[in-house]
Amino acid sequence: MPKFRGTHAATADASANGSRPRFCTGFLGTASIRPDRRSVMGIPAHVGPVRGGRLSLRLVGILVLLALGPLLLAACGGSEEEKVPATPTKQAQARTATPVATRTPVPPTATPTPAPESGVKLLFAYSPGCPHCAYQKPIITEFEQRQPEVDVIWVRYADLNSEQRTLVEGTSGHPVMVFHSGDHTRQVVGETSIDVLEQEYEVFQGQVGKTEKSKTKTGSYIICR
Repeated sequence: MPKFRGTHAATADASANGSRPRFCTGFLGTASIRPDRRSVMGIPAHVGPVRGGRLSLRLVGILVLLALGPLLLAACGGSEEEKVPATPTKQAQARTATPVATRTPVPPTATPTPAPESGVKLLFAYSPGCPHCAYQKPIITEFEQRQPEVDVIWVRYADLNSEQRTLVEGTSGHPVMVFHSGDHTRQVVGETSIDVLEQEYEVFQGQVGKTEKSKTKTGSYIICR
């Protein structure tokens, strides 16, 4: 193997041997190579040591490039990847998709609670050909809607039974309306407006609470005989 020395030492050795020193320029700098015995024997000095030195330096340079090459490529490739936005995958799109609207559960419809019975009944006695009875019929219908706790009974005057005739006893003509509950009765005779009929209902409720037994009569007495 050739020995590498400083430039001055190589020059001195070459002068002593009668030959010129050889210099090798490579990746790591310039160095002189001491000629070996082949120079004395007539063999060119660059045939062996110089070529081997140059090849060694080139090999070192190639190895360094091979070691640093992947790092440089990774750095360049990473910068390019940062510039290009990533395309969302199908799974990511599915996760970010607008959720499907769910049905809101509908609460069950509450069954209307029937109005409590007051124990009060209203007998409406009428005659088909009576004009005052025709006036009173829609008023009785409205009263049923506004006072559902009252049990309203429609009966033609000619079809009254014995109990019902007892309720209208003491009146003459029609229409006749009788509030009754137990031993309490209140007769309303003749055409009566809805407001007056509701007032008579309130009076009857107070009448029931005050006495054990009562029977009263009132009305406009606009009737058919």
